[in-house]
Amino acid sequence: LASKAAAQKSGDAGDELHARDYLVYAYLQRGQDREARKAFQSLPQLQPGDAAYFAGLFSIATMPARFAVERHRWADAAALTLPPNTFPGGRYAAAESNHVYARALGLARTGDVKGAQTALQELSALRDTLTREQDKYWPEQVGIQADVVTAWIALAEGNKDDASRQMRAAADHEDATDKHAVTPGSIAPARELLGEMLLELKQPVPALEAFETTLRAAPDRLNSLAGAARAAELAGNREKAKTYYARVVANCQTADDDRAEVRDAKVFLARK
Repeated sequence: LASKAAAQKSGDAGDELHARDYLVYAYLQRGQDREARKAFQSLPQLQPGDAAYFAGLFSIATMPARFAVERHRWADAAALTLPPNTFPGGRYAAAESNHVYARALGLARTGDVKGAQTALQELSALRDTLTREQDKYWPEQVGIQADVVTAWIALAEGNKDDASRQMRAAADHEDATDKHAVTPGSIAPARELLGEMLLELKQPVPALEAFETTLRAAPDRLNSLAGAARAAELAGNREKAKTYYARVVANCQTADDDRAEVRDAKVFLARK
């Protein structure tokens, strides 16, 4: 909040947008969806030449994508759009990639394989653009996003073994890279998505391991805490499930009433 206020006072739209993305991320980890939504509404006008222009563009593309994916609103993610000419001259592929990635993931996870494949082609084209521009960081990151989408497409097609293998490889790859300062974190950590896939495949023990690995790198991520709790419960580890559910409740004391992860945690903890 302080960085957002400072950016507003200085009149730097790029810095303000950057601060808002961090704010959206923080609110989502507390289950405060309404506050997160407010943070990316009525955005300041970004102009080419602004000091933090790339950070501003990155945040414009990322905030609605993060909001849909973090809340598992896959239909919303699949329907994401951006205003025309958001990315001048077809540049800033690194900023655009988060938007396309979230849309591709949403399409794959709602079973729209054809749509997901089309979005995957867009994502691959952005990676190729970054490679041609000789960018040293983003082509690898966008490549990991493409690998994640490929894994979820495989699952949607019923290729369970290929899906889990590809998803694990993407998670291993992402874990070996560094986070860029422009973002508070990826739209969703690949290791966390691996945990979600393993839960869908009814493999709670390795799913729990995936969520716990994510939490070591990104402590108190709500989806990983809730995922670890659910995986532990399904694996029959009630004490560990209780620990993670309790952390969900402790972290989300100001959460919106309709946040399912918090409601489920309270139901579990209320049992004798």
